[in-house]
Amino acid sequence: MRRALLEWVRDQQDFGELDLPAGLDRRLLQPPDLRRIKSLSQASAQTSAPPVASIRPVASPEAKTAPRASSPASARPAVTPQTAPASPAGDIVPPGSLADGPPLRELTPTHASLDELRASFADCRICGIANARQNLVFGVGNPGAELVIIGEAPGADEDRLGDPFVGAAGQLLDKILAAIGYDRTDVYICNILKCRPPNNRDPQPEEVANCSPFLLQQLALLQPKVLLAVGRIAGKTLLGVERTLGEMRKQIHQFRGVPLVVTYHPAALLRNPHWKRGCWEDVQKARELLLAAGGRPGSLTPPA
Repeated sequence: MRRALLEWVRDQQDFGELDLPAGLDRRLLQPPDLRRIKSLSQASAQTSAPPVASIRPVASPEAKTAPRASSPASARPAVTPQTAPASPAGDIVPPGSLADGPPLRELTPTHASLDELRASFADCRICGIANARQNLVFGVGNPGAELVIIGEAPGADEDRLGDPFVGAAGQLLDKILAAIGYDRTDVYICNILKCRPPNNRDPQPEEVANCSPFLLQQLALLQPKVLLAVGRIAGKTLLGVERTLGEMRKQIHQFRGVPLVVTYHPAALLRNPHWKRGCWEDVQKARELLLAAGGRPGSLTPPA
C-alpha cells in the first residue's frame, strides 16, 4: 500500500499535477529500504575510501580534438573518437546535454550494426548498477525502424529477460502501438539506461551521462524519422531541460533535427488509467509526423 502511494505521488509530481514542498528531496519518494541501503553505502564509502574526482570517464583534450586519420576533414563528425579503449563509453557525448551537438543525420556511426554496438559494451561496468544487473537491456525491434520509442530504464522483468518493455507496461505499450497500426517489430524500443537501477529508482545524473553515448550511437545507426519519449526522465534527458511531463506534452520538440513527441510512461498509465486518452493523442501525433516525413505506415490495421 505504501509503495503504491509513493508511486502515485511521484506520478502526480512528474506530470505537474502535485506541487511538493520546496526543497523536498525526491529521494524521499523512493521505497524506504532503498533509502536505507543507499545511506549506509554512502556512509561506508566516505569513511573507507578516498574521494573520487569524477565517476564519468573523460578523454584527454587531445582525444577530443584529434581528427580521425581514416577520414578527410570534410567527413561527417564521428559519434566517438577511437580512443580510450578501456572505457566503453569514452567521451562520445561531451559534458553537458545529450541534446547538444550535430544533427543525427550528420553523425557517422562507429559500428557497422546494432549487433556490433551491443557486443562492444556487453561487459560495461562503468556504473555501479551494472554489478547488480542480470542482463544488459540494449534494445529490441526493427533495425530499419523509422519510429523509435525511448523509455527511462529497465525494470525487474526487463532485467530478467534482457529486452525492454516486456512486463505489464510492455504489454500496454504493444496495445498503444497497435492502436495506431504498428507492431513491436515495426519500431525500435530502447531506454536511456541499459541497466536496471536498484528498486526501480530514478536514474542518477552520472548514470545518464555514462549511458548517453550508447543511446546516441544507437540513434546514429537507426536514423529515425520520429522519436517518442515515454516518461518524464526520457523526455527531459533528450530535451536537456528540467520540466514536468505536463510541460513537455502536447508539443512537437526536436532532438538533433528529429521530431520528438513526449508522452506518459505505460507504467504510469497502469496506475492512472484516466491519462490514456492523452497518451492516445500523443501517439497519434507521432504517427502523423512520421507519415508526413515520408515514413511507412505500420504493418497492422488500426481498429476502427
